[in-house]
Amino acid sequence: MRGRGAGALLALTLLLGPAAPQIAHATHEVDIDTLRRLVDRYYQEKALEAIGQELKEGILHGEPGAVAQYVKAPLLCRRNTIAQQKVLADLKNPRSELYIYFFDPEGYRKKYPGRPGRPMALKEYFERAKDLRVVASAPELVTGGISFQSAISPVNPYFEFVYHGPSGWAFGGLGFPGCED
Repeated sequence: MRGRGAGALLALTLLLGPAAPQIAHATHEVDIDTLRRLVDRYYQEKALEAIGQELKEGILHGEPGAVAQYVKAPLLCRRNTIAQQKVLADLKNPRSELYIYFFDPEGYRKKYPGRPGRPMALKEYFERAKDLRVVASAPELVTGGISFQSAISPVNPYFEFVYHGPSGWAFGGLGFPGCED
């Protein structure tokens, strides 16, 4: 909400020109650099939300390319990394753990029966989560994240993409042996 108010204030400032400082100073001091950072953060979060929706739709439609386009570096797990080439290959391989986790609910149930905390593949999670929230956060201009949250899982967020600038995206919440978290 703060970003919207700041955006509106910045728009008003730009529209009114010289009159704006008088209006802004009438109630409190306004630092233009702070306003710019708030507006930048607001638009970055909107861009991250759009990426989250794109990822969700791609996963629901079984399109590995929707995820692969964001794999620009090794996958950063909490305890290890997986080479970019392996991640890209695994996204296309229906027998790989990564593919099964993203796109194959039946295969996931067979491979990980009764897995506590992560009982379903991400595709099934998206299908079942009627209250799914795509939550974006952009604490800094060079980092940010997307998480998927719903009441259907005791683990929230169920899955996260965290942007680490030039090094690419890290996935959180995968929970399969190749990428323990």
